[in-house]
Amino acid sequence: MRQQAEQLKVDLVKARDSGSILSNVNEQIFTARARGGGAGAIAQASTDAALTGLEDQAFLAGTARESRGFTRQIPLLKQQLDLKREFVELQTDENAKVEDLEALKEKF
Repeated sequence: MRQQAEQLKVDLVKARDSGSILSNVNEQIFTARARGGGAGAIAQASTDAALTGLEDQAFLAGTARESRGFTRQIPLLKQQLDLKREFVELQTDENAKVEDLEALKEKF
């Protein structure tokens, strides 16, 4: 993680457009939040990064129509990421039942 954080700093210096800058800053935030945490911390940081990335795409969209397209995806992405969090929680339980995993898979 430390090497990744250093590379992100270098990449930020080389960034040439607003999308690259925002993407890099988001990756730095993700790396900082995920560092030292377990699976739950990494999953939460990943969720936050995915939602922020979609919101940034909506903000940087060239047209209102394009922006609305990204904005409409946010609720669906939130649902999918909530299910991912549940999968992560089941994985950390050593006694996770196959039935529980299959039921969650059906929701997805």
